[in-house]
Amino acid sequence: MLSAERRQAISELVAQGGAVNVVDLARRFEVSASTIRRDLGQLERKDLIHRIHGGAIATIPGQNAPSAEYVAGRIGRAAAARVRDNETIFLGPGRLTLETAKALVSVLPAQTQVTVVTNGLEIAHWLADNSTLSIILTGGTVGRPQNGLGGPLAAHALLSLRADRIYVQAAGISPDQGVMGTDLAQAELCRELMSTAGETIVLASPERIGRAGGVWIGPASDVDVIITGRDASDATLWDFSQMGVTILSV
Repeated sequence: MLSAERRQAISELVAQGGAVNVVDLARRFEVSASTIRRDLGQLERKDLIHRIHGGAIATIPGQNAPSAEYVAGRIGRAAAARVRDNETIFLGPGRLTLETAKALVSVLPAQTQVTVVTNGLEIAHWLADNSTLSIILTGGTVGRPQNGLGGPLAAHALLSLRADRIYVQAAGISPDQGVMGTDLAQAELCRELMSTAGETIVLASPERIGRAGGVWIGPASDVDVIITGRDASDATLWDFSQMGVTILSV
């Protein structure tokens, strides 16, 4: 396959699925990862894709002020693109984690084996209706408005589980104050999961970057990756990057 044909195929895959990752593309086209990165660089320069760490997501040329729904979808696709075959991931409740759940279906290659552990009722319901992924719902007491399960039952269910990656939607996150939520029970669960997870990924809308109010979940030093929109404060994201946190602005 010629380089131009491969790049066209990659562009179509991004348009269809919303996101791709370098490892899967290299395997699919039987080329090196560095070749795929060069392809993605060429496509980004043509404004056909937007590169992220480890892959790329779809872009809409000429869109200067994307809607909150559009940004949420991009965050979800970037989050889903980090998942690998045979992993166990945890998705907490929230709009951004729900978008991540939806993106798993379109982003992951066919036959990918992933176990999704969640205490989010909407997430479990959507995946049960729209995917064949293995789902573990924690049980517990329903907390509103996010319909997240908490309390002793949820905490007990998570004691024996170890996730390769956990995804937490933040109500706010700042270098000094750390990760903030809106619900005390959810914050306690997330705090425990962050202490054992292989990778902690915080999903935050741009306006939440630098915000410190709410219920404390954990220190910023426990976060491995932050995925947010392009309108987030560059100065605050720079501070996070100096702490060793990987930043994905989508």
